[in-house]
Amino acid sequence: PVKKTINGKQTTFWDDINTAPHEHMLLTFQQRRRSIVADCMHLKTDVDSYNDQERTTVQIQLVFDFTHDLEELDDFGDKAA
Repeated sequence: PVKKTINGKQTTFWDDINTAPHEHMLLTFQQRRRSIVADCMHLKTDVDSYNDQERTTVQIQLVFDFTHDLEELDDFGDKAA
């Protein structure tokens, strides 16, 4: 889906991934990526807040490079097929 605001009203436009125009798919992928980034920012804010309270001497560290996670899931998908 692609979300657009038309005349002040947010509307969702759906299309089939097999027949959708390139521009539609580009927009939907960009919007999904922004959503993922927003989730990561929320997680970072939560962890930073927790770490700032200095409950322990060990700070929780986050890694936002998902390269290995994606490779692992891709490998798992190949083995499951």
